[in-house]
Amino acid sequence: MTKMKKTRYRRFGRSGVSTMIGGIIILTLFLTALTAMVLISQQYDRYQTILDSMSQQDVDRLSENLNFPYPGLSNSNSSAECSSCIQYNMIVSNLSGVGTQVARIYITQPNSAAYPLIVLNPSSTASPYTFSSGSSFINPGEASHQVIFWLPGVNPNITLVSSYPEANTISVVTTRGREFSFQWPFPPAGAAVPTGSTVDMGPFRISIDPNMITYTTTSPGPTSPGPAGCANMDPSPTPCLAGGLYNPFPAKGIVFYVKLYNLGGSNIILEDKSALIAHQYPATAAGNPFPFYVGQPMSQSCYNAYFAASYFDGSWTNIQGNTCPTPSSIGGYNVTYPTPVCSVGNPCYNIPSGPALGQPGQEEYVLFAANQMRGTTPNTLAPSSTYEVSLALYYIYNGYEYSMTLPLLDVSTGT
Repeated sequence: MTKMKKTRYRRFGRSGVSTMIGGIIILTLFLTALTAMVLISQQYDRYQTILDSMSQQDVDRLSENLNFPYPGLSNSNSSAECSSCIQYNMIVSNLSGVGTQVARIYITQPNSAAYPLIVLNPSSTASPYTFSSGSSFINPGEASHQVIFWLPGVNPNITLVSSYPEANTISVVTTRGREFSFQWPFPPAGAAVPTGSTVDMGPFRISIDPNMITYTTTSPGPTSPGPAGCANMDPSPTPCLAGGLYNPFPAKGIVFYVKLYNLGGSNIILEDKSALIAHQYPATAAGNPFPFYVGQPMSQSCYNAYFAASYFDGSWTNIQGNTCPTPSSIGGYNVTYPTPVCSVGNPCYNIPSGPALGQPGQEEYVLFAANQMRGTTPNTLAPSSTYEVSLALYYIYNGYEYSMTLPLLDVSTGT
């Protein structure tokens, strides 16, 4: 009888099941950590890419450098693309290594009550208050690129003031957010850059050269400030001192003109206390100085004939006369402290500021003659004498009163 072989079944213990479950849990934790590490690494890579891009944009933004070479703008009264427009060509040079796109143009007109601020937007077609989008990109290193813009030619007719110092401020904003500005028209080189030696005191620049001073007299000598047209150019080929630089001054009836510049950031108003003061040497027994106080500005005809290169204030237009002031025709200067007002009825020396702080504005010839403040009688000097002449200026600058005294020149008088 054959015996049946028993089949034995091996049973797994509880410890084996726990080991398997533990392995699955560890594998799950490992995969979770690995996934988290991959996600964090991807997010960091994305952050670093964005950061690098932003840093490069900042570098490009700070690298932008636009310059506006002379003359800054040129204009025409008509445009072939827009019959109702006035076209301007703005000259721009890109001094950087990155291309620059113009996003908007702002024009500030300080002397326009109706249109003090003009905003120009890009456009593919010519129309008022726009600039050409096709000319708005300046390549890296490109010089004298022209950006075209248009202003209304009719209803209203807006023409930018083209006379200095009534300058317009033109600001160019780029797509990267940078702003570059310049003033137009540019200050004339001759009038803004004095020749010869100069002395800077406070906001003033006094030029020491043959055109620094001239005078009017009745007798002896000429009755006009030096040779005709002596101050029409700067530098002038003709000295302004009547009779020659080293000839004696006349002793009686003198009207002096002194050339001044303004280096400050705002206009300067001269007060009635300003004077040329002559000190005789050797001193007389009395030892009194000879003051020549500031007088009323010259007439427009005098300005046009002799001082065309200098600044002419609009408040002078009411001063009548066909010749320059003589000792018998000087007017009293009446701009007083503390609230000087320059107007057509009260003309004064309102010396203009330059294009920026520290840069001189247009020259201005200031008249000195009176023997007292706001007087109309000219002072005189003693004949055959020598004098040291100082310039004493009292002025209003940025709402405050200041003063300065500068030894100016030595003179001798004739018989």
